[in-house]
Amino acid sequence: MIFTLMENEHDNKQYIIKLLFWGWWAVILLFSLIPIGNKIELNLSSGSGLIRPDYLIHLISFLLFAWIYRLGRVVERDLFQIKPTIKFNIIVFSTSVVSEFIQVLLPYRTFNPYDLLSNLIGASIGVLIVNLTKHGSIELK
Repeated sequence: MIFTLMENEHDNKQYIIKLLFWGWWAVILLFSLIPIGNKIELNLSSGSGLIRPDYLIHLISFLLFAWIYRLGRVVERDLFQIKPTIKFNIIVFSTSVVSEFIQVLLPYRTFNPYDLLSNLIGASIGVLIVNLTKHGSIELK
């Protein structure tokens, strides 16, 4: 009976980590597809130089993938069973690119190369964190 409860807790943690990761992935893609009103876009686009609120949002949104992955490692639940780090890297980088290039096909959205750059910077920092902590260079437990 106790073993069954522990096994369910393992399954629950695994499910929650996967739900967080794929849920966040869906949110990113959804926000890439939906039309954003001009007022919201103007408010987020205001700012001087390269540091605008919308660029920070892009960076942080892809950095959150690393937090979710690390959360899974802290509770000792890998996101993927086989080659989890490689799969994580591929999914995060491809999502950072696809989420911007898909906007080229949408008449109500505009492709912005700086959004893509912000996505890639956030994804790169996240991948760096995951890979450094995976190989034991830095331990975050």
